[in-house]
Amino acid sequence: YTMKNTHKLSILFFSFLLFSCTENTDTAMTHPDPTEPGVTITYREKAKQVFDLVQQNYKINNTGLYLENFPKQAGDREASYLWSLDGLLSGVNQLKAIGYKDQKLNDAFLAAEKYYDTQRTPAAYAAYPVQYGLEDRFYDDNAIIALDLLEDYHLTNNPATLERVKKIAEFSLTGENNVAGGGMYWVEQYRNKPESDMCNKAVCASAFTTTYLLKLYQITKNEDY
Repeated sequence: YTMKNTHKLSILFFSFLLFSCTENTDTAMTHPDPTEPGVTITYREKAKQVFDLVQQNYKINNTGLYLENFPKQAGDREASYLWSLDGLLSGVNQLKAIGYKDQKLNDAFLAAEKYYDTQRTPAAYAAYPVQYGLEDRFYDDNAIIALDLLEDYHLTNNPATLERVKKIAEFSLTGENNVAGGGMYWVEQYRNKPESDMCNKAVCASAFTTTYLLKLYQITKNEDY
């Protein structure tokens, strides 16, 4: 699971979504080609257009999953890794926050369910869809998914979403101990294999986990978090 590179489907999406949420008073984009009539479009509209393009070009209709790259590259697997899909979840939340209610905005969250592994305990999101086998489960991935779910909870007030975050918290607690002064391991499968380079305490896992657990505490007032 080394595909955490910049060629993710989230990069294209975020390049516009960052603008859609800005307070900049310049809210329009003008077509730069002087040979065509001027076309003005707001950043809000552009963000939705990019989402529609992701749906058109990345979504795999027969599985409900998404591609890792478009066009599909040599060596790409059947679907994207969870890390890539997370970028889409974050973007979808931004679209919901600025008022879009398209039913297709739920597609990415439905796709994420295909990564949720209940065969191992505690349940958590695997790096790859469980229909293709049980792969590594990363503590940073799960923490970022938890942040996306919490943002969705604030938008929808869906209690099932909050319960899922609590389940992720049970998984996160298995990745922390006092070795090396504390902090979170990166990968569940290697936390007890010190001979492996994959056995490490990762800043990304510790930071994202701390952030979502503090947000979960704000909601639940449960001091365990």
